[in-house]
Amino acid sequence: MSKEIMHNNDIHILGKKIFLRSLRKKDASENWWKWFNNDNVTRYMAKGASKNTIAKQVKFFERITESENDLALAICDAKNGFHVGTTALHNIDWITGSAQFGIIIGEEDYWGQGIGTEAWTLLTDFGFRKLKLKLIKTKIFKENSPSLKIAKKCGFKEIALLQKDVSKNGGHFDRYLLELTKIAWENVRDRRNS
Repeated sequence: MSKEIMHNNDIHILGKKIFLRSLRKKDASENWWKWFNNDNVTRYMAKGASKNTIAKQVKFFERITESENDLALAICDAKNGFHVGTTALHNIDWITGSAQFGIIIGEEDYWGQGIGTEAWTLLTDFGFRKLKLKLIKTKIFKENSPSLKIAKKCGFKEIALLQKDVSKNGGHFDRYLLELTKIAWENVRDRRNS
């Protein structure tokens, strides 16, 4: 496995509309911390909106960048470098070659423009090619049809409906568990490139 890449503070993955880059400490004090106070942005996150501060975001940044089992990258507008979201592979198991995918587009002005699809594609490809993963999983709220559509477009398959998987804001919510194998991803990628 390519564990050594985890502490490379200069990861840069170029797409068409966006690029992914290593997170920087200054990101925490700019717009990143504010996203987690926005109910619209966090609607489909297990935690939901919570009182976030710059100090809390800096602590998260320090924890995530020191982790041997998490890779989080900034999603930036390719035209101006503006940090619009974050995407991550969490709980990386270097023995089995599996990880949990996550994404947040924090800047609402960037919703509906294909940014999520491109970020999802770039990080999935990076996970399989550079980190040598064999399986990437994700959990998506049943009501989150945009993310379900993106996941399926990237080749993820529904494995199970996890009933009442999340409790927040006084309610219980179902989430789908989806998975993508490296072989299935290679087939999706080859179809796109042909």
